[in-house]
Amino acid sequence: MDPDAVAAPPPVIVVEVPSPGTSCCRASCMDLLVDPRRPGLIHHRRAGAAIETRIVSEGSLSLDPPGIVLAVDDLFGAR
Repeated sequence: MDPDAVAAPPPVIVVEVPSPGTSCCRASCMDLLVDPRRPGLIHHRRAGAAIETRIVSEGSLSLDPPGIVLAVDDLFGAR
């Protein structure tokens, strides 16, 4: 991205890592929620007029687009 740009392109993935004071209600507007207190990923994605939610606590999560795979153990370490 141009460092002098005044606008950013729309994001493909939005990730939030909540702090202890962050309300859990904000998760509904996120694409990917990573909570360091509870190893796992919460993924929200559009599916037509609906929003699908997946909770992945082991294994991996495929994000397409942009075509990446996130392994839970890579983010949180082996438990």
